[in-house]
Amino acid sequence: MRAIAVLVVIFSIYILCLASHSNALTTIVSNSSNSTNVSSCDGVAIVLPKVFLSGVSVSVKLVLPDYVIAENSTDGGDSYNSSGTLVPLPDLMVYELHHAGKLVASGNITRDDRKGLDVAVAISGSGSSYLHLYVQDVCELHDEKVFIIPAWLSILPPIFTIGLAVISKQVLVSLVAGIFMGCIFLFKYNPLTAFLRTYDMYLTDAVAEYDHAEILVATILLGGLIGVVQKCGGAYGLAKILRRLARSRRSSLLVAVGMCFLVFFDDYSNILIVGNTLRSVMTSSGISKNKFASIIHSMGPCIASIVPISSWIGVEVGAAKAVLTTLNLTEEPFIYVVKTIPYRFFPVLMLFFPLIIAVIGWEFGPMLTAEVNVLNQRKNPSSRAINTYGTVSPDSPAEEEDLGVDCKDQDVSAGALDPKKGVKQQWFNAAVPFLIVMIVTFIGMILGGMQVVHANGLPNTFVSYFGNCDAIAALCWSSALATWVAFAMLLIQRIFTFSEFMEAWVIGVKELIEPALILCSAWALGSIVSDLQASAWVANSIPPSFKVEAIPVLASVLACVMSYATGSAFGTMTILFPLIVPLVGYKAPHNSDLLHQAGGAIFGGAIFGNVVAPIADDTILTTLAAPIPLTTHLKSQTPYVLLVVANSLVFGHLMVAFGFYNVYVGLLLCCISIVSTVILFGQSPLYPDRRPLASRIFSFLRGKVKRPRTVEQGPLLPHDANDPVTSYETSSPSL
Repeated sequence: MRAIAVLVVIFSIYILCLASHSNALTTIVSNSSNSTNVSSCDGVAIVLPKVFLSGVSVSVKLVLPDYVIAENSTDGGDSYNSSGTLVPLPDLMVYELHHAGKLVASGNITRDDRKGLDVAVAISGSGSSYLHLYVQDVCELHDEKVFIIPAWLSILPPIFTIGLAVISKQVLVSLVAGIFMGCIFLFKYNPLTAFLRTYDMYLTDAVAEYDHAEILVATILLGGLIGVVQKCGGAYGLAKILRRLARSRRSSLLVAVGMCFLVFFDDYSNILIVGNTLRSVMTSSGISKNKFASIIHSMGPCIASIVPISSWIGVEVGAAKAVLTTLNLTEEPFIYVVKTIPYRFFPVLMLFFPLIIAVIGWEFGPMLTAEVNVLNQRKNPSSRAINTYGTVSPDSPAEEEDLGVDCKDQDVSAGALDPKKGVKQQWFNAAVPFLIVMIVTFIGMILGGMQVVHANGLPNTFVSYFGNCDAIAALCWSSALATWVAFAMLLIQRIFTFSEFMEAWVIGVKELIEPALILCSAWALGSIVSDLQASAWVANSIPPSFKVEAIPVLASVLACVMSYATGSAFGTMTILFPLIVPLVGYKAPHNSDLLHQAGGAIFGGAIFGNVVAPIADDTILTTLAAPIPLTTHLKSQTPYVLLVVANSLVFGHLMVAFGFYNVYVGLLLCCISIVSTVILFGQSPLYPDRRPLASRIFSFLRGKVKRPRTVEQGPLLPHDANDPVTSYETSSPSL
C-alpha cells in the first residue's frame, strides 16, 4: 500500500508540473467536441488525430468531394462558372500542409484519392499549434488547431498500467488508471476533463461498439450455460465415466489427463471438477498429491485458453478485434485467434508434458521425491519420509503434510455452482449441450460466411466461408440454442425447476463479470493507446538494424514476466496486445504470419503465470482441490514449468520467428527436447536407486563408473504384479 501511495503522489506531482509548464488547464469540454477533429471548406475535409507527437510521423486523412459549389466566378472558362453552380474538380490537384510557417507535407490528389488520402505528417513543438491546408483551385482552409505532446508520453499509459498491476495485483483498477492517464494527455492535461472522458467516452464507447457488444453477449450466454451444466451435475457425471478406467498408476495418470481434456470449457471448472472427482482415485493408486496437483494445474488453464469454445474466447477475440481494427485489417478476429493456436508454444507443450510423463512414468526434481515418498509410505507406513532435499525428515505431522502425505481429503466444492444435492449426475446433461455448441457454431460459421460470399461474388470455397463469417454471432446462436436444450432436458428429468435453472444460469454469468469488466477496460485502454499514436512512436524509435522477427520472442518473455507478477492471463493479454501487435503491423505490414506469431506469443506467454504464479486464482484453486500446501505444490511444479517455457522460447518462438523452420517442425523439436530431458535426467519412482541416464553417461565418459548410491529411504519397493501401484507393467524402461 505504501508503494501505491508513493506512486500516486509522484504521478500527481508530475501531472501538476506538466499542467503548470503548458498552462493548459482548459475548461471542461463536451463529449462530442472531443471526437476526431474534422474541418471542411466546400466539402473538403481534413481528419486530424486527437493528438500529435512531437517529431513523430502520424497519419492525416484528406477527403475531397467530386464537385464543389462555385462562388463569385467571373471567368466562364475556369473551374467556377457562376455562383451556386456545381463544378467537377480536376482529375489531378496539388495539396500542401504547413505548420509554423514550414511545409510539412505536399503531393498530388487524384480522382481515386478523393474519398480519403492518408498523408504522413511530422510536426515538432509542444502544446497548442495550428496546421494549414491548401488545395489547388479548391480552397484554403483556415488554420486548424492541433495539440502536440512529447512523443514519449504516448507510451506512458500502458507502462503505468503494467507497473501498477504488478504492484497492486489489481488488474481492473490498473486498467482504469491507465485510461485516466491517457485521457490527461489527450485532453490538454486537464485532470477533471480526463476523469469525465474516462467514463462517459472511452469506457462507454468500448461497450457500445457493435462488435464489442456481440462479444459480451456471447460471453454471457456461454457463461450461463457453463453454470447450468456444472450445477446440474452433468460435468461431474461426464468425469465419473473415466474414473472407472483408473486401475494402475499409469492408467490413473492417463485418466486424469484425459479428464482434463474433457472439461475444456473453463479453467476453474476443470480444476475443481477433476480435482474433486479423482482425488480419492489418485490416492488409492499411489500417486502423490504433488503429481495430481501438477496435472490439473498445468492442463486446466492451458486447455481452456486453446479451445475456441470456452470461457476464454471472448477475451481473446476482444483483444484481437481492437488491434485488427487499428491496423485496418479485414481478417475475422475469431479466425485470427484460431490461427494463433499453433504459435502458442507454451500452453501446447504444457498439455503435452503431463501426457508424456504419464506414458514414460519418470519424474525428476522435487516431484520424484514426493512420488518415492508416497510409494514408500504405502509399502511401509512406519518408514520415514524423504523431504524435498533428499534427506531423512523427522517424524512430524507438519512435515508429512508439507510433502502431500496424509493431508485431509476434505471436500472442496465449487461453491454456488456445486451440483444440486440428491440429483443423479448424468453425463449426457453436459455432453449434449456442449456438442450442440460445437456443431451449431461450426455450421453457423459456414452458413454465415456462405451468405457473405454469395452476396459479394467471392470465391465459393470453404476458406472464403470461414474468412468472411461472423464467428461470434455463430457462438451466440449455438450458446443460446444449447441453453434452451439444456433447459428442456433438465425440466423433463425434474432436476431443476424454472427458478432453479435461472438461478444456476445467473450464477454462471456472475463468474464471468470480472473478466468482462477487464475486457471492456482493456478495449478502452487500447483506444487510448491508438489515439496517442503509441505504436507509431515505438516503430519510429526502433533502429533500422532491429530485427522485427525478434518481436514475438520479446512478446513471449514480457507476457511470461507480467503474468507471473500479476497472476492474470486476461490482464496480460489485454494490456500487451494493443502495444505489441500493432508494432508488427507497422514494421512488417504485409507479413500476416508474423502477426499471428506475435499474437500467439502473447496468448501463450500469458498462461505462464496461471500455472506457476503463487497469486494466480488457478494456483489457489489447485491447492484446494488436490489438496496440498501452496509452497509444496510450487516447489514440485516450478521445475516442470521452467523446462517447458525454456523449450518454447528457444526451439519455438526464436527459431520459428527467424525462419529456421516452420511452426509444426518447431512443435516437434520442442516435444523431442522435452522427452530427451525427461529420459536423461528422470528416474522411475519405482526404482529410485537407479541413477539418471545422464549421470551414468557422464560417469562412463570420465571412466569412473561407480556403483549407484542409494539415499536412505526406507525399504525398497518389492515388485508385485497384482499391486496397481507398482505394476507399471515393469513399465519404466530399465536403462
